[in-house]
Amino acid sequence: MGNGQIPDGPRVTFDDIVDALQRLDIGPGNVTYMHSSLSSMGFVEGGADTVIDAFLHVLGPEGTFCVPTIVYAGQGPRPPFDVENTTSEVGRITETTRLRPDARRSINPTHSVAAIGAKAEWITTGHDRGKGRPSPWGELAFGYESPWQRFYELNATCVLLGVDWEVNTMFHYQQCVFVEPYWAEFAVEPVFPYYGRTLICLLYTSPSPRDGLLSRMPSSA
Repeated sequence: MGNGQIPDGPRVTFDDIVDALQRLDIGPGNVTYMHSSLSSMGFVEGGADTVIDAFLHVLGPEGTFCVPTIVYAGQGPRPPFDVENTTSEVGRITETTRLRPDARRSINPTHSVAAIGAKAEWITTGHDRGKGRPSPWGELAFGYESPWQRFYELNATCVLLGVDWEVNTMFHYQQCVFVEPYWAEFAVEPVFPYYGRTLICLLYTSPSPRDGLLSRMPSSA
């Protein structure tokens, strides 16, 4: 069908999604970010827009709906990041959200976030500046002004829709927070050409069991 859906799967309506979210105790004023697979839902009447509209309905005008709009890093040279035009590479729902006129998108070449709602501006502003953290994707990807830090501060609800924990980008945020106290001890700073400019990309080693998590840091989002 060309729209990421399975026509022979179960039919899902706006009301079905609203009911499911309410049963998860998601309600007015919440901040929610979602990783998703539209095709996993079967056939959604109205497609990705129906999913987004259901979230916004449940969250209400005081709530905020967020999605990652990630661009994968491990695929060689890429065009310069354009916050207005660079396509999200993590699903139709994320790209549909990004394209909405009321959406705000953070400025980061790999780990940007799009948000709609009361706190959208605050969540997405500052991703391109501020204090950084060590990360394979540059200091600012999960820095102190990043949406991922904002999610932590807001105790945002993470919804995994048709995907599992392995795709939850907050895990990378946690890795970076874990690494930070050992930055000077374990980090080296090779020059890494990316997005038409030079970024400092931090690499990690795992010299002791205490820091075993470092050895498992992935090379891409």
